Amino acid sequence: MQAAVLLKVMRMSGESTVTKSDLALVKADLSLVQADLSRMDESLRREIAATRVELRSSIAELRTEIASTAVELRGEIATAKAELRADMNAMANKMLLSQLAVAGLLFAAIKTFT
Repeated sequence: MQAAVLLKVMRMSGESTVTKSDLALVKADLSLVQADLSRMDESLRREIAATRVELRSSIAELRTEIASTAVELRGEIATAKAELRADMNAMANKMLLSQLAVAGLLFAAIKTFT
């Protein structure tokens, strides 16, 4: 639409006289262009607003998912800590029993040889 208006203006600029009807045609074409631009502007504003709503919704969903994942990870970490503590306590108990067994053997050997 803008190209057509510019073409008309260029054609008329080559002529030596411009009539009122020529100006009226250009004004009418410019009004059409302005209306098209207004419609495009409004359409773009609606699209931008819709995109903002979608982005806000997506961000909220991501925040919820991140929070949920953080809770899950905290639970898994707590479970791993508890399992590690239990394993360490079991190893400590085994080491203590081993040390007691060695001490008992030493005591028995000393008693036997003395």
